[in-house]
Amino acid sequence: MKTITGSIVALATPLHEDGSVDYPTLRKLVDWHIAEGTDCIGVVGTTGESPTVNVEEHCEIIRVSVEQAQKRVPIMAGCGANSTAEAIELARFAKQVGADCQLQVVPYYNKPTQEGQYRHFKAIAEAVGDLPTILYNVPGRTVADMAHATVLRLAQVPGIVGIKEATGNIERAQWLIKEVPKGFAVYSGDDPTAVALMLCGGQGNISVTANIAPRLMHELCVAAVAGDTRRAMELQFKLLPLHRNLFIEANPIPVKWAMARMGLCGGTLRLPMTPLRNSERSRRGKRSARLRPDLIFKGNPVKTLPKRPAYLKNQSAATVSALVALCLLAGCSSLSEMVEGDRVDYKSSGKAPSLAVPPDLTQLSRENRYVVPGTAVTASGYQVGQATQSVPTAAVAVGDVRIERSGNQRWLVVNRPAEKLWDPVREFWQESGFLLSLDQQNLGIMETDWAENRAKLPQDFIRNALGKMLESIYSTR
Repeated sequence: MKTITGSIVALATPLHEDGSVDYPTLRKLVDWHIAEGTDCIGVVGTTGESPTVNVEEHCEIIRVSVEQAQKRVPIMAGCGANSTAEAIELARFAKQVGADCQLQVVPYYNKPTQEGQYRHFKAIAEAVGDLPTILYNVPGRTVADMAHATVLRLAQVPGIVGIKEATGNIERAQWLIKEVPKGFAVYSGDDPTAVALMLCGGQGNISVTANIAPRLMHELCVAAVAGDTRRAMELQFKLLPLHRNLFIEANPIPVKWAMARMGLCGGTLRLPMTPLRNSERSRRGKRSARLRPDLIFKGNPVKTLPKRPAYLKNQSAATVSALVALCLLAGCSSLSEMVEGDRVDYKSSGKAPSLAVPPDLTQLSRENRYVVPGTAVTASGYQVGQATQSVPTAAVAVGDVRIERSGNQRWLVVNRPAEKLWDPVREFWQESGFLLSLDQQNLGIMETDWAENRAKLPQDFIRNALGKMLESIYSTR
């Protein structure tokens, strides 16, 4: 099989009001996606409500989709199960009716080990080896996570040709792209981060958003796979609100609601999936009107949907260029070779000891919002009574920087004007690999995200000073 590239829609399964599968509308959806440029159609996955269709319906959805596509685009049949024998039976049926490849998810609920996962997928590939297998790792749903080493082992098995990487972790995806053998495809399974994965060398995106905006998703994938960063990010910024809104509740609840509003199919779901809550409908409706993703088309969009709907106002070239740079710097580590100098080396860091909870961070009850002068100002002090106040004393001093403390409280004192101190402190945290979650100089407040570990940080005067005073603590709130 030739490697599939581009936009692979994770097709929602249309249902009648009584809950039965709406096969005529399924055929219309297949035709619409082909007309709109979708590169491959994936059926009976999570978006297609695979957990709630029975075996007969599962097989019939695959058969009807293959029949309707008539080889105009490939059909990727969802054949996953947490029973290896069942997964093999579904794959054999998909092969019999002419599907082009199969999607096999990590077994869910029974939590197989890495060896169990390897044997599961290997058994499927050996049983139906001439129906190419795409692995599917989505630990947020299956609980079991397929390790990087397991993927590399499975990539050597004949018949296993790719993976749907749905963790949204771009660093993880980059390691896969870097180390899998030539010809093994890496697809995104996470719409918001798919553009980054493809720009880093991925082959496409198995997409929920493509149910609503198939042409834009196709064009985004074409641009990203070709390395056209400017065009890919222009389209990504148009689709970004849609990516977010389609996951305000569990998939496929929002996408079914949106498809019903567009007239693509009914909004019926099978239990335990329930319709979009009224509060989310109202909020989503307002966003749709404001952002104009044209979720609501007049008439029947299966027949009359325009080729290039106006989804959002165009972004200015300057904004797109700036955000492209930020996205690439955040997503593609290959750019790191272009940036020399003082960098944080996280890979060589050791495992840090667990952080202890400071004694005075006990949360005060919510009703005690005001502090009466002369009373305790910490929760622990409040609980044990009025604490004796100690005289601040210098604990450690380096140059014009020192620590003062009173009881269990400690703070830095720097003999410099605030306006001259702010930028060096900001640069220290940023150059040390931390993100500033709050940076308000006018209020005198700076907060960082917690670091996962203490990396081997380059040392200069300010780092040495803060390092000696804070010892092993390089994160703060």
